[in-house]
Amino acid sequence: MDQGILDRIAAWGFRFSFTHRGERDIASLPFSIRRLRDKARKFAEREIRPRALKLDSKERTQFDWEIARIGAREGWLGMVVPIFFGGNYGPFEMRYGMLSVAVIMEEFCRACSGIGLIFGAHGLGLAPILLSFNWRLWRRYFTPMVESWSTDNPEIAAFAITEPGAGSDAEDPVGGAKAKLVSFASRALGGWRLNGRKCFISNGSVASLFTVFASVEKREGVKAWTCFMVKRGQRGFSIGRVEDKLGQRASPAAELVFDDVFVSDEDVVWPEKTGWDLNTFTLDASRGPVGAIALGIAQGAYDRAFDYCLETRRNGAPSFRRSEGPLIEQGWIRQALGEMAAKLEAARSLVYRACSVFPPSGKLSAMAKSLSSDVGMEVCARCVEILGPEGLERDNIVEKHYRDAKLCQIYEGTNQINRLRIMEVLEEEHKTPLAKRWWSGLF
Repeated sequence: MDQGILDRIAAWGFRFSFTHRGERDIASLPFSIRRLRDKARKFAEREIRPRALKLDSKERTQFDWEIARIGAREGWLGMVVPIFFGGNYGPFEMRYGMLSVAVIMEEFCRACSGIGLIFGAHGLGLAPILLSFNWRLWRRYFTPMVESWSTDNPEIAAFAITEPGAGSDAEDPVGGAKAKLVSFASRALGGWRLNGRKCFISNGSVASLFTVFASVEKREGVKAWTCFMVKRGQRGFSIGRVEDKLGQRASPAAELVFDDVFVSDEDVVWPEKTGWDLNTFTLDASRGPVGAIALGIAQGAYDRAFDYCLETRRNGAPSFRRSEGPLIEQGWIRQALGEMAAKLEAARSLVYRACSVFPPSGKLSAMAKSLSSDVGMEVCARCVEILGPEGLERDNIVEKHYRDAKLCQIYEGTNQINRLRIMEVLEEEHKTPLAKRWWSGLF
């Protein structure tokens, strides 16, 4: 064989082995999902990364509809929409739970978790509809939404459970029983009248469809939670304060105000008073992908820190001459990068495992979310330290990743709440004989 061809093959192999950090698969990752991940990576590099720092510096009320339109046309808003309604979620994807969503979110968030959250929060808003397994609801909501994605005004969804007096309480059975709820629904002719407020709702100021959980009995609290679908523009519905967030600023977080909003019986997901179970089911399915968001943020920071160490000398100047040696030759740098790589790979394995089962495992999802977000925060902090003063500059992507990572420890249930969820499942398993656990073979 020609020596030039052999040299090119050798060079390709070297690049594959040493420059694709964190990109090689767990052995069990299906081929179709690897292909989807490659597509997501190309989209992130082409459309998301160039916008990352620019959108991070925008005002809280500004939203980049252009990235939403591009993402809608390429199908990224259809991550949890059944394939026979025009989305990307088919029987094969359901076989692997939320794994396809997780790999997409990881790739998006390596470039910008704020933009990734636009698509992720949209999927979370549609998740209760998907998990209802109700063909009538699927046709009622998915069909018009998918049709809008080919227009200049794509519709986006949002998920609303958090209230001013019920944040973590709304995600824990013990705290939920004592939560100070302010959102309630009362019976009306042909439907319900919804009153109250929700806060810190991702995509809240730009969404067209809202999944809202409200109690239908004030004395019963979350035990009487019911899931309602509210559309933008309904009488009595308005957007309140838009938050000025620390990180993930491309996706706005807003307050929702409901003043005697009428919701018909057709817009109720699952039967009356089953909202708590639906909320738990939804969070068990979504916490794994949130772990992937944290993992993507950390991988993005790690990649930049690794490149910085390759390109920089010990005194901070560019490493143009090999004799001067790059920063990566220092022992403590090699120790830090090696340790971070191991923790990222361990977190990735747990995220992939948690997202690969259906129905979702509450224990594994909570483990993946809490561990990955803690690892993400630790990795981003160490990457800032490696970059030194440069890592503190607002136009540095590592500084952005550091701010973005903190949110992953808080939303989708704080990590403390997720650890309580782990113990809740472990106690249930301890009380139930192994032979009677129909789910034991899945997890």
